[in-house]
Amino acid sequence: MKPTRRDVVHAFWRDSDLEYLLHAGQVSVLVAFAACTSRRFVVECARRWGKSWFACVLAITFALQRPGAQIRYAAPTQRMVRKIITPLMREILEDCPEDIRPTWNVQEGVWRFPNGSEIHVAGCDAGGADALRGTSTDLAIVDEAGFVDDLEYLVQSVLLPQLLTVDGRMVLISTPSVSPDHAWTTYCEEAEKTDAYYHATIYDAPHITAEQREEFFREAGGEKSIAARRELLAERVIDETRAVVPEFAAAEPSIVREHPRPPYFNAFVAGDIGFVDLAVFAFAYVDFKAGLLVVEDEVSMQRAKSTDINVVVAKKERALWGAQRPRIRVIDAAAITVADMDERVDVVKGERAARDADGPHIHDMRWQLAQKDEADAALNALRVFLPKLVIRPRCTTIRAHLRGGIWNKSRTSYERVERAGVRHHFDGIDAVKYLVRHADMHANPYPMDWQRPGVSPDTHFVIPATPPTKRALASLFRRQ
Repeated sequence: MKPTRRDVVHAFWRDSDLEYLLHAGQVSVLVAFAACTSRRFVVECARRWGKSWFACVLAITFALQRPGAQIRYAAPTQRMVRKIITPLMREILEDCPEDIRPTWNVQEGVWRFPNGSEIHVAGCDAGGADALRGTSTDLAIVDEAGFVDDLEYLVQSVLLPQLLTVDGRMVLISTPSVSPDHAWTTYCEEAEKTDAYYHATIYDAPHITAEQREEFFREAGGEKSIAARRELLAERVIDETRAVVPEFAAAEPSIVREHPRPPYFNAFVAGDIGFVDLAVFAFAYVDFKAGLLVVEDEVSMQRAKSTDINVVVAKKERALWGAQRPRIRVIDAAAITVADMDERVDVVKGERAARDADGPHIHDMRWQLAQKDEADAALNALRVFLPKLVIRPRCTTIRAHLRGGIWNKSRTSYERVERAGVRHHFDGIDAVKYLVRHADMHANPYPMDWQRPGVSPDTHFVIPATPPTKRALASLFRRQ
C-alpha cells in the first residue's frame, strides 16, 4: 500500500527531521547554525521571512532530538507569546504523532514532551525575563531580540550562565532594531567578526511571491525608504523621522576625532541630570582660533547624589585642566537640586584643605540652571552647529546617544532604552545641546600681551600700544 502523507510526515517527526516545514532560506540558516562553533548565533532577517516560525521549529526539533533537553524561548512581550508564539506552536504540532506530542501548561509557560524535554516560553516585559531563569539550558532562543527592552540583561545575566555548565547554544533572531543604540547592534557586529551571523532579506523568502514583495515595498514607501531598508532588506538604519539628531550619522566620521588642545582655552561643563535615567556630563573647551567646540571628555552615572556628582565632576575638571576652572557649569535639574549642588566640596572625598603644587584640593562648585526655553530651537541649533563640533573618541556615551537617540512615537520626549540594567534617555544629547547654548565661542582666552610665548597678533585682538589713562577715559563723560 502506498504510504499516505500522514505516514510520511509521522516518519519525519519520529526521526526528529522537521526540515519539510521550512523554506529553502530557513534551511540554509539551520545548516549555518549547525556548522557554527560559536556559542551565540545571530540571524538578522526581514519581516515576513518567517523568523518566529523558524524559531519554533528549531526549538521543537531540538526537544525531539535530545531527550530531557531544557530550552528557553524568550519574546519581547507576553502579548507576543499569546498572540504569535503559542498559535504557531499549535499549528506546527498538528502534524506531530500523538505519542510524542508535547502538552502546554499555560500557568507555567512550558511545553512538556513525553521524552522529558521542556520548552519554557516567556515575554520579557514587566520583569518576565526572570521567568526564564533555571539551573541549565541546552538551547536558548531570543525571538525579535532587537525589540527586547533590556537585551543585555536577558542574554548576559539570565540565559548565558545557564548555557555554560552544559555547553549550550543561543540563537538571537530579529529584524533590525529601530535605534542602532540597542544592544542588538552590538551582538550583530560581534557575530559578524566570528562568522556566527546570518543575514536574510525579503528576497530570501521564497514563499513570498514577486507580487506580494512589490506590494510590501510599495506599502513601505518604496525600496529606498527607511522602513523598507530596515523591515524588508534588514539593514541597520535609523528612521530619520524619529532620529533626534539625524545629521549626526553622516557627520560622525568627521566630528569624532582627536584634537590638539591649544595653549589657551575657555572650558565649559554641561550636564543633564538623572537618577533612574543615566546622568551625563560633558567637559568641553573652545578652540578660539579654530572656531571649534571640543567635547574633551564625559562622565555618566546612575542613582548618584548631588554631593557625589560634585566630587566626580570636580575630579574630572582637575584631571583635564589642572587649576583652571570652567567659565561656566550648567545643569538641567530642579532648582532645589542645583541649590544643593552649589556648594564647596572636596575634590577628593574626605580630604580637608589638602594642598599640593597646584593649590588646594577644594573647588568652589558653582552651577547654573541650563536654559530650557525654546527647546526645539536649541535642538535645531545643535544640529546646525555640528560642523563646528569635535568629540573625542573616548566620549562613547555621548556619541552613542547622538547616533542612536530617537523620539518616542508621539514625539513628546526621547525614547527610553534599557541596557545592562541602565536606563538611557539619551541625556548625552541634551548635555551637548546645553554646551552649544551656553559656551561663548567669541570670548578670547589669549592673554592681552601677545609677546608671551605661544601668543601672536593672529590669535588676539589688536591692543593700543598706550592704553588710555583714567583721566582720558573720564574726559569722555565730562559735561560739555
